[in-house]
Amino acid sequence: PSTPPSTPPSTPPSTPPSTPPSTPPSSPPPPSSPPPSSSSDGGGSSCFPGEATLRTAEGRQVKMSELRVGDQVLARNGDGKLVYSTVYAFLDRKPTGQFDFVRVTAQQQDGTALVLEVSPRHRVFRQLSSDADAEPADVDAAELRTGHLLQVADAADGSIVAVPVVAVEQVLRQGAYAPVTMVGTVVVDQVVASCYAMASHAAAHAAFAPLRLATELLPTAASASEQIGLNWYAELLLNTFGSLY
Repeated sequence: PSTPPSTPPSTPPSTPPSTPPSTPPSSPPPPSSPPPSSSSDGGGSSCFPGEATLRTAEGRQVKMSELRVGDQVLARNGDGKLVYSTVYAFLDRKPTGQFDFVRVTAQQQDGTALVLEVSPRHRVFRQLSSDADAEPADVDAAELRTGHLLQVADAADGSIVAVPVVAVEQVLRQGAYAPVTMVGTVVVDQVVASCYAMASHAAAHAAFAPLRLATELLPTAASASEQIGLNWYAELLLNTFGSLY
């Protein structure tokens, strides 16, 4: 009998080549954090640098860093007259560290430049006209622009004159000091300034009346007002109202 033809063995289906698992796309690195700033807004909000100068009742020029509670310095009273008023506290006092300040340059009629360096939120007096008897407006130092008029004190004849701003810039300076006088103003580097920040000068001066009374009646309150850092009463107002200093 004939032999049936042999059936070739079936070939198993070929296995498709294995596909390596896909690698998920790598996540982008997280954004780097900006480096910490080496400065802050004038130490508090109402400060001058340690190199700023004041005139005492004895006729001396003293640096802000040398000023002490009890010193009498040139200031402007509520009637717009120059007087010597007692420093009864520091609202803030930071001898170390670099801080941000506004550098305001004004030019007198004889060409002499006057420079005031002050924290941006500090209140300064902007004369609205060249008339010396015109009532000034108190504004944040950061709001000053070229052409605005500052009140400048002439201790020699006791007058206050309006001097135009010619430049405004930002600077870093050592130390931050916020002295406060009984009349609530201070003449710094010949420029008349408020002792306060963030709120109107009149409102802030009224808010500090209890501290003025306390330092007159209690010597220990006066000594505590020369502490390093933020004054306890200024801190109380900040925590309560947020805008009186």
